[in-house]
Amino acid sequence: MRRKYGWITAGIMLFIIFNVLLVRIDKDDKVDRIAYITDWTTLQKRDMHESYQSNGVVRYADESNVYFDKSLGNFNEFLVKKGETVHSGDPLFSYDVNDYDQAKTKLEQKADLLGQEIQAIESAIGKVQSSTASGGMSSSDRHSSDRNAGSSDDNLSRDAVAGAEDSSAEMNRRVSQLQNEFQELQSQVENTDSEQAKVLTEQYIAEKEKERDQKEAEQQSIQSQISTLSSEGSTITVESPYSGKITSLSKELKAPLLTIQDPEKLEIAGEITEKERIHTDEGMQAAVAMQESGATFKGEISELSDDPTDMKVNGRSLYPFSVTVKADKQAKKLLPGYHANMKIFTKIVPDALIAKEEAIFGQEIWVMNYKGKLIPQIAKTGISENGRSELNNELEPGEWLAVAPESSQRRQATFITPLKITNLGWLDLQTDKKSNLKYLVTGLLSR
Repeated sequence: MRRKYGWITAGIMLFIIFNVLLVRIDKDDKVDRIAYITDWTTLQKRDMHESYQSNGVVRYADESNVYFDKSLGNFNEFLVKKGETVHSGDPLFSYDVNDYDQAKTKLEQKADLLGQEIQAIESAIGKVQSSTASGGMSSSDRHSSDRNAGSSDDNLSRDAVAGAEDSSAEMNRRVSQLQNEFQELQSQVENTDSEQAKVLTEQYIAEKEKERDQKEAEQQSIQSQISTLSSEGSTITVESPYSGKITSLSKELKAPLLTIQDPEKLEIAGEITEKERIHTDEGMQAAVAMQESGATFKGEISELSDDPTDMKVNGRSLYPFSVTVKADKQAKKLLPGYHANMKIFTKIVPDALIAKEEAIFGQEIWVMNYKGKLIPQIAKTGISENGRSELNNELEPGEWLAVAPESSQRRQATFITPLKITNLGWLDLQTDKKSNLKYLVTGLLSR
């Protein structure tokens, strides 16, 4: 009996070994290889995002300060209160002039300096616009700007710098600052793609136009003081250069004397870690959700600091940033101090080819082609999001990928899938006896 079982065992072992060897030495695919695929997925296309979560708080986006030069005279009184809303041209405070000639000279120098700053800012805007219109900024533009920094032909040159020596020094400092900002923009544009370069350029122009408008408002306020001084001679009423809400008022006459913020322009301020800062740039999109109301907004990073709030060898470095949301009816209901959750999109791939991550085995995917064969490919993955991965393989939407243990798959194997009876639509089959007889006869004759 034992001998009989021994022969059976030996026979089974020989059968297994024979089949294994047969498969191993079968280089011409003469032995059928079948892969039984119970689950599969189809390739799709959709936008993919790489992002991280952050928190923030709503605050005023525009902050403008008003100062009082004590050398001009003695402060008289405030003409506004904290919390009031003012418009450009409204009276803010008054002061009594000590020396008419000295006060007039100082005011005229301030007005002249503001005029030169406005001219320099407009030159900077014009140079960026002309560089963009001519096909972008090149390194030669930057070197040319360096060579001509002191030339009268340079768009950012120190044109008509006049007045007192301190005004001239201030103007030189301001022009140098504009030159550095322009060169920094050129460097950023050269090292980024065309879409990001366009965003950076538009953002630079918008910031400079805003700065120019503020300088023009300040110049108009100074001109008004000069007119009042010429007509009245003793007491000067200072008008507001800006429109907005007075959020700070220093009764101790400390600088700034007044702070005016625009309630119509709000932003969400937050802080990001060192790791997040590496992957973040201005202009990146953000999705904002208010913590209490649940209201959602689309926005973008408008400001991103290069300097952390605190620097310690053994501490965390946190970098301030702010997100500007698109103005709509919901945005007008926001108030400073509201808290928000934010998703910052560091990378967006529109219309990406995607697959379920469970269809990717290490660095490989198994394509189920139209011939019924399993074809392995190296998976060229990109962004992963919500259990799906971007694929950069040369495949099309709708193609199938096998979802099964890798051990059950064979290269160029014919695959079979389970028969799902429920998908055959048995209820739709309606035949009568005559039809059944007809089909039976037809089948017999065809044999």
